[in-house]
Amino acid sequence: MLRGRGNRGGAVDQRSLVRRSTRITFALTFSLAVVLSCAGCQVEILHDLDEPQANSVLAALQKSGISAKKERVASGSKATYTVAVSRDEAPRAWQLLRQHNLPRRKQPGLGEIFGAKQSLVPSSEEQRALLRHALAGEITHTLQSVDGVREARVHIVLPRRDPLAAPDAKKPRPRASVLLKVAGSAPIGIDDVRKLVAGGVEGLAKKDVEVVIANSKVGAKRTTLAKVTTASVGPFQIAAGSRGGLLATLIVGVLLILVLALGLMFFALRYRALKRLRAEETSAGRARSADIESSLSLLGRSFDKSRSQGG
Repeated sequence: MLRGRGNRGGAVDQRSLVRRSTRITFALTFSLAVVLSCAGCQVEILHDLDEPQANSVLAALQKSGISAKKERVASGSKATYTVAVSRDEAPRAWQLLRQHNLPRRKQPGLGEIFGAKQSLVPSSEEQRALLRHALAGEITHTLQSVDGVREARVHIVLPRRDPLAAPDAKKPRPRASVLLKVAGSAPIGIDDVRKLVAGGVEGLAKKDVEVVIANSKVGAKRTTLAKVTTASVGPFQIAAGSRGGLLATLIVGVLLILVLALGLMFFALRYRALKRLRAEETSAGRARSADIESSLSLLGRSFDKSRSQGG
């Protein structure tokens, strides 16, 4: 009777040990998954970009050794893009984009302005304002397409002729002003800028175009940022500043895997030992039961023999 209780107690201890080992294994696996997932955590730094803006941002970041990724976000018939970098690289990425004036603000051109829904009967002032804004946007696009131009601002003045003026009165001339921010030496001359602007506005003369070219401070900072080198971690190329964090994460992951493997090995050996012990106890109990049955059988036969002799 006591032996049966002992066997049941051993079975309960064995099931309890298996449950504990399962909990520990799950906890270690979950911890490893959390650590490895945090190693690849990325933060979104820009959103609602068109594809040219996303490509320019991506090129600037990767040129400075910052690993970045763009993702397409579809919303109906319109698609926008987001740019994400690793959490550790986010502050440096923001600083770099601010220095490079990225993403560049998109100026609406003729298609965007006159393609938008306007009032049913626009006034002459509205038409003049829309035309001025659209022309400035088109010229801005052209100037920003020149390599080395960081930012371009164009202002156009289209004077309104007085309808009560005499026919031979001098017609007011349109005027324009241009501000260019460049890195280093100017990639385009002032005279070329005047030609380009004057050729895009009807009635605008070169002499009525004022051009200011400002040397941005990005030049010196860009040289410093461009010196950021990449480092190798196995077959991967990452920013040098991220190498230490990635190696630490990988080491922690490997240690967790080793702890998990050792834990599983220990509990497997323990389970095998308990199973063998239980089998031995079961076989021993069966042997004792067989001995008891044999003894009872002998006693029964002796008792029957003694009764037959006494009769």
